[in-house]
Parts: sequence; structure tokens; C-alpha cells
Amino acid sequence: MHVNHGRDPGAPIPPALLARPRDERRGLPIPPVSVHSVADGEAVDFTTINGPVAVDLARARRCSLCGEAIGYWIAFLGGPAAHAARRYLDPPGHPECMSAAVRLCPFIAVRRYRRTPTHRQAVVTADLQDYEFDQPEEWVLGITRSFRIEINHGVAAYLPAPFTSRHHYRYDEQGRIFTGPL
Repeated sequence: MHVNHGRDPGAPIPPALLARPRDERRGLPIPPVSVHSVADGEAVDFTTINGPVAVDLARARRCSLCGEAIGYWIAFLGGPAAHAARRYLDPPGHPECMSAAVRLCPFIAVRRYRRTPTHRQAVVTADLQDYEFDQPEEWVLGITRSFRIEINHGVAAYLPAPFTSRHHYRYDEQGRIFTGPL
């Protein structure tokens, strides 16, 4: 399967991500961190991360998007502020899965994408300073070898070691993510 949200129509989706259950409405792979327990079973909410699942996956060094074991390199995706501070609210994953998320996730791939889920999940919130909650002007995919987790007021922050490489993604004039070389 290939996607065409940006200008990189031929980039394949990693097999482990392709093997995930699919959202019926959008056809997107459902990451394990987007599945939430509710009174009558489970609900998918792409806009809210299931914190306990995310922390469990990160501690086990498993990808937050496909759920499989992460090898040598680990990736973080976020805005410039998260990248500069090396402090993320979103858990890590395989570099290939995070790169696919740039093309697949509507919130990332489409500038000014409105997030209006049918079943928005309740989230533990705290006064979190220095975090970008709105869509950034650009996205940065940082690749590193290790990270640590810091939990304050019930909220996990993922703190990667210094990045060995990074990829920047910006929006084109039509508001689509540009995945080619800058």
C-alpha cells in the first residue's frame, strides 16, 4: 500500500504497520496507543494517546505505532520546540513507522486539519509548560539510540538522547506535508 498525502507517492508503509487493524472510516492502521478501554469494550481515538499503553510500550522498547520491538535506532516525531527541548508527549517508534505517520496521519499530513473525533477520550491533564499542543509549522523526525521516561502529575514525557540525525517536514503552498528533500 502506498499513500499520497505529500509529494512522496511511492513510499511504502512498513509491513508491521500494515499488519495493524484498520480504521473502517479512513482505512488507516490503528496504533496500539490509539485504542482505549471504555465501558462497553474498546474505542479508537486517534487524537488521544492511551498513556498507560504508551508507557508500557516505551518501557518494553516497542513501537507506539505498530507495537513491534524497536531495534537499534529509535525515532521521535514532533514540532521544533519538542525537538529543541528533546521532550515529547508522544511516545517513540521505529524510524520507518514514524516516517509513515508523516504521510498517513491527517493531523500531520494536512495543514489546519480539524480534530473532531466522535468518541474523544478523557485524558489526564496537567499544567504542562513548553509543549506545543497546536499543529506546528514544521515537523521534525529525530533519530537516536536511547531515551528515558519522566512522569509528572500522571503525564509521561519521553526524553530522547541527543539525535544522530533528523528530518524536517514542512507544508507546501496547498497545505500538504512535503516529504521530499527540502
